[in-house]
Amino acid sequence: MIKNLHAKTVLFDVPIIFENVVLNFNKTNAYTKAKGFLGNEPVFLTLDISGLTEREVKGDVSTVLTDKFNYIPNLKILNSANVNVKFFIKDKKPKIDYLLHIEKGSDIYYKNIFLGLKNKNRIFKAQTLKDGNNLYLKDYRYFIADSKKEKIVVYGNGLFTKKSDKFNPLFISCKTSVYAPLSVVGSLGKYVQGGNFKGDLKFDFLKEKLYGNFEVANTKFKEFYVKSAKILAGDKIKILGEGFFKKQKFTCELVAKNQFGDDVYVYNLNLFLDKFIIVKSSKKTTLNKFKNVDISSTVRNLNITIEDWKIKVNTIKKDRIILENIALWGKLKENVFDFTMDKFSFAKGSIKANGKYNFNNNSSDINFYAENIDSNIVADLLFNLPDQIQGTANASLHAETKNVLDDIQAKAEFSIDNGYINAIADKELLIRQNKVKLQDLTNLDLSQNEALAFDIKGAFNIKNNMLENINMTTVQKSLALFIEGNYNIHTGYADINLYGKYDEEMSKGVKIVHIPLNLILNLVMRKENSFNKYSDKLNKIPKTNFENTKYFRAKAVGNINKEKLKFEIKKIKN
Repeated sequence: MIKNLHAKTVLFDVPIIFENVVLNFNKTNAYTKAKGFLGNEPVFLTLDISGLTEREVKGDVSTVLTDKFNYIPNLKILNSANVNVKFFIKDKKPKIDYLLHIEKGSDIYYKNIFLGLKNKNRIFKAQTLKDGNNLYLKDYRYFIADSKKEKIVVYGNGLFTKKSDKFNPLFISCKTSVYAPLSVVGSLGKYVQGGNFKGDLKFDFLKEKLYGNFEVANTKFKEFYVKSAKILAGDKIKILGEGFFKKQKFTCELVAKNQFGDDVYVYNLNLFLDKFIIVKSSKKTTLNKFKNVDISSTVRNLNITIEDWKIKVNTIKKDRIILENIALWGKLKENVFDFTMDKFSFAKGSIKANGKYNFNNNSSDINFYAENIDSNIVADLLFNLPDQIQGTANASLHAETKNVLDDIQAKAEFSIDNGYINAIADKELLIRQNKVKLQDLTNLDLSQNEALAFDIKGAFNIKNNMLENINMTTVQKSLALFIEGNYNIHTGYADINLYGKYDEEMSKGVKIVHIPLNLILNLVMRKENSFNKYSDKLNKIPKTNFENTKYFRAKAVGNINKEKLKFEIKKIKN
């Protein structure tokens, strides 16, 4: 009898202990049957030593691994796995056959590898031969065992070498006869979730390189759902892929460095998107699930460098804003995309941009430049101000965004050639029970564009739905204005102060409904001694050469698009 017989498995140093082993001898052989523990799981041993002088040993070890088995780091057993190990030792060269039976609902996870196909009964077979410091994985097969005929999923071979008393993999090959779960290829499991693959590939662990040709289907990387991708792995990795990005079609061509680690280096990436629809994101997050795809791993955050990244988008849409034929190009380093946007057509003019997008926190810092755009179209689409302003505009916009594009902070500067402020010209003011238009007060026919055919300049800040610190100036031969205030894009609510000066000589002798204009001005506009109070505002009105300059101020509060503005207007003594 042998007491406390100890041993360890070759790859993972899992202890095998037999408290009592009874050896039975005859003239040339010895044999035994014993019960013990593999780690903390019960194990059963049969051992037959034949030719005692030649030391030929064969035996059989069987056990059932459960979720209690925790002797191998990063290994997890889901439910259970039946294990049978047959060994034969001759000339100090152990030959071992491994057989794992994995029933429906069970699986084995190791680092980024999991067998998948949990809805099937499966068998994993492997044969190893240890010769000195080399451990040869002569053959392995993973197949479905639901029928009498084996349906092989993946198969291949490999080589391990001993270093610091542990065996480390040098290479493993992997071939498929049908589409296999991508999860069984651990090196790719760091980059994608779920999916299947087929092909013939070999992973070199020393060089951390993958070789071969294979296809990937129905997998997910971040927000990309890859319907199919063809991969050629040689000196470089070349990928042709297609699928969906946020439910919109994409295609890509990629050339990358053939090295699979935490750092990924891409030489060229050409990405085409059919549409990019910007919607307000939800704070709630849900796990995307694809039909018939096993998603059980999490994509690791990788350090990706893209030397030359080109993006083409047919259509970008946000609310009513539609941009077409967009092209960006730049570099990605440390998860920051430094890009330039080529000039594209918009609102009868053109826009170009440059900036940075930080994928670590989904923030951006972008400069936009607009030339010869129709100010009425832009005011309507961007700021919900239809028919409020006309003219050809040039503008610059510096925008900083957070949480993709949900939180927008921006500063805009603009100038409009041949500008015309429709709302101010046509707005009917109720003053002391009298309805009067600004054009009546200044004796200018503002309903005609040529009456205000002058340049408009201004600036404002954007804070999501708000236009703040609006500053705008206009000047014409008989009228000059400075306008400031705030405006809510969504509600149309405005809080505006308007400061103006005009040439009083233009109003003399003019009558409206047979009443002299000067009399109307005196009746509806109460004068106030407030020049000093508003001098800083009045000084912002552009310089003029009026013969007899008069000042006034107006305050407008309300919905600028629904004729619900409340107006207060007063003359200012000077």
